[in-house]
Order: sequence, then C-alpha cells, then structure tokens
Amino acid sequence: MKFLKFVASAVALCAVFGAQARTFDEVKKDGKILIATEGQFAPFNFFNGTTLTGFEVELAELVAKKMGVTVQWKTLGFDALLTGLRQDRWDLVIASHGITEERAKAVTFTEPHYCSGGMIIAMDPAIKNAKDLAGKVVAVQTGTSYLENVQKVSAIKEMKNFPTDVDARSALASRRVDAWVTDRFVAKAVAEKNPGAGFKLGDMLFIERIAAAVAKGNQSLAQGWSKALAEPWPTAATRSCPRSTSTKTCAASKHAGAPRALTGLIFHAYCPLAQPLEPPATQQCDAGERRGPDGACPDSAGQGAVLPS
Repeated sequence: MKFLKFVASAVALCAVFGAQARTFDEVKKDGKILIATEGQFAPFNFFNGTTLTGFEVELAELVAKKMGVTVQWKTLGFDALLTGLRQDRWDLVIASHGITEERAKAVTFTEPHYCSGGMIIAMDPAIKNAKDLAGKVVAVQTGTSYLENVQKVSAIKEMKNFPTDVDARSALASRRVDAWVTDRFVAKAVAEKNPGAGFKLGDMLFIERIAAAVAKGNQSLAQGWSKALAEPWPTAATRSCPRSTSTKTCAASKHAGAPRALTGLIFHAYCPLAQPLEPPATQQCDAGERRGPDGACPDSAGQGAVLPS
C-alpha cells in the first residue's frame, strides 16, 4: 500500500547503527515477537477504543500462534515503522506496505497476505479515473504508494499530502480537495460506513501486493513467517463463533469490509500486478444469491481465499 520515501536514509542508518535483527530461532526461543503497526488504517489496523484490532492485527496474531510465539504490539506513525525496523527496535512490521523495488532495497518482505491498490474517491461522480484527475487537487497520505502513483499523473493541478490517511479523507469530506486516493478496501469500508457522506468510488489507479516486512537480510524470520502464513487457516467448522453468528459470517473476518483470508488459500494466489482483481471463476454462490458486477458472491467467505469486491 504505502510508498517508502526514506529508502536512502534507511540504508544509511543501517550502516551507522549496525543493528543485528533477531533470527527466527531467537524469536522462538524468547517466545515473543515484537510487531509494529500504525493503528490508524481501518479495517486493517486500528483502535476500537483502547483495543488494537483489524484484519492485519488478527492475521498477525494467528500467524504468531502458528509460529509458537505471542505478539507484543507497538503502534506509531507510519513514516517511522520501517526506519525503526532498520534500527532493530522491533522484529516485524505489518501495516499494509505494498511491495516495491525501492522498499525491497531497505527491508526484506515476507510472502504477501493480501492484494489491493490505490482507488480514486471523489465527491463529484464525474471524477472516476486517472484522466479525470486532470486539473484537480488530490489528497494522499505522506510516505505512501498512493503519493508515488499520484505523482505520476502529470495533469493534476496539485497533490496535497497529509500525515494520516484519515486526514486525507477529511480533506475530501470538507471539499478542500477534489479527490482522495487510498486503499480500495479502506475506500469501500468508509463509503459503506458513511452512506450519506457523498463519497463516490472510482477506478483503481494501480494494483500492488501487500506484505509484512523484516530487517533487510533476515531471511530466517521472513521464511518462518511466510511458512506459517501459508499453512491452512481455520474454517467455519474449527473456529469458535457466537451462537447467533452464521457459519458463513463466522468463516469471514469479523471486521466489516475487511479482506477475508482466513480460510483456504492465502490472497497472493490471486494477486495479479497488472490485471483487475477478480475472484476465481469457479466460485459457487449459495442458493438464491446473485453475483455482483465483479463476479463475486455477496459473501465469499468459506469458499477459499478470494478477493472481495
């Protein structure tokens, strides 16, 4: 998701501090893994009151459990996450970072845990795609891949960057900007939660794979995490759900609008870099259900890991 603006400085910091990241065996021996995230990017990582939650938080807890360790969480500003990783302040970062060549120079990525990209959101329904951004003011979060890709749209009037994605969204809501570019799942969740706000979802500006990151060269921890991520996930038959919860809902993430990767295959099996995000054509809907415009069933959980619309 987010563009690493500090690659050069991070590489320099590595040489200065010379920190040695903990290996997979060292983490296992300690019984704890220190993970950093932003905590301001719903539905992936955010605070519900004082409780840190979200798809990536749940995912990390499950992966850590399969690794045989417990998680100690650290939350801080997005820009500081990968810098702190290079200083050995935590073992792993999971905060919707998109895999880019520049970032890969500074950190080692695990296998992806979902696929997404930047979506254009506006109040004006006429603003839908990159061409429509011509002459417009666009809001993005500082240090993100949204910023990087909006910069490539040469015809825009101005790009305004904000410290958090919530600030960028607020700029659009108050009509201080013409458009906002953010993660597609974030955009959908915001629009669904605020039906009267007037947010109009446009096209995808770009597509990317999202992964956790460890210190550069820490292959043992990256491989240990990826191995646990690839292992079978609990299904509706094995997960504990409230009696009032349907089997289908139980199999999905409990956060509305969050990617549903807790059953079957993991997301990167359907994670194209330059093609539309579509669920497998073989997916079978329940009786009486109709596929949406993107071909997905109303609730794709329990059918394997497919990309929700």
